[in-house]
Amino acid sequence: MDPNWAPFVSLAIQVPLVGVFIWFTLQLQKRHDDSQALRDKDWREFVKQQRDDHLLHEAAMQEKWREFLEKETRGNKEFLDREAKENKEVMDRLTREIETMSTNLTSSNSLIMAHDMTTRELLSGMRASQKE
Repeated sequence: MDPNWAPFVSLAIQVPLVGVFIWFTLQLQKRHDDSQALRDKDWREFVKQQRDDHLLHEAAMQEKWREFLEKETRGNKEFLDREAKENKEVMDRLTREIETMSTNLTSSNSLIMAHDMTTRELLSGMRASQKE
């Protein structure tokens, strides 16, 4: 073999080996990239599912709170209406009792005044008879 050809033969062996190595490395990188893309896709789907589940849960909780607050508001309104009605009835009864007491007091005052006048007349008559 000619010594001038020795570097070319060596190069002829090394170039295909480097080519195979580069091809293998590129194939390995492609597989890694595909695997990462699949992993990222799965992760995005998982996160989307988690978000959707969370949003559904939040919507359900908001609906439950709305129903609870409506029920409480309705219950409070019914309670307040009932209390207002009972308070009105009590106030009406008190008003009637006060009117009755006022009428009785006026009547009693009239009787006391008549009794007092009669007593004064009797006392003045007794004093006049004692002086005689």
